Amino acid sequence: HSPISITTLRKGDEAIDLAKWALSIHEQSLGTDHPKTLAAMQLLSRLFISAGKYDKAAILCEHIATSTFQAHARLGESPAERPQKFKLLLRAIQCLHNWAITLLHNGQLDEAEEMFRRVLAIDEAAYGNDHRDTIYDCGNVGRVLMLQGDDEGDDLKAAEGRAAVEEALRLLKAPPHSLPDGHRWIAKFSGFLVA
Repeated sequence: HSPISITTLRKGDEAIDLAKWALSIHEQSLGTDHPKTLAAMQLLSRLFISAGKYDKAAILCEHIATSTFQAHARLGESPAERPQKFKLLLRAIQCLHNWAITLLHNGQLDEAEEMFRRVLAIDEAAYGNDHRDTIYDCGNVGRVLMLQGDDEGDDLKAAEGRAAVEEALRLLKAPPHSLPDGHRWIAKFSGFLVA
């Protein structure tokens, strides 16, 4: 059974305990850098984030990102390897995004900005500027700029960030994306603008 299914069965610390148990089995049987082990780590990092245990999540995210980028670099460019390379890239993007969230919640705004910008650069290279994930991550960079501006008393930086969030919101609501007002990304960015 995949450890992913435990999130539907349990919540909170019980889910974390089950994910830790599943991860230990994967580490013992497959090693720390096996794709299934990394997937179990990624699940555990998301559970840590949900529980507000950002320091623990950050440690896992760093390991997952390092291992994933190393595996990505080892693969060639042959047509047979492209699907696996793309899958690794998706895992890396998600992991860096989660890592940026942990930095943001820990008040490490400069590091969070750098990490969100790394995610954005990968999105732009992989998907292009008009893809909804790229637009979403532009909004995330904007949010960090808003927080930095507020923290530093830099109205220009805060305004730049606000403009990025507003633009992301506008683009995500417009065709071809047409996300409804109830979509979690729309609610998230709208909340940033109200706060």
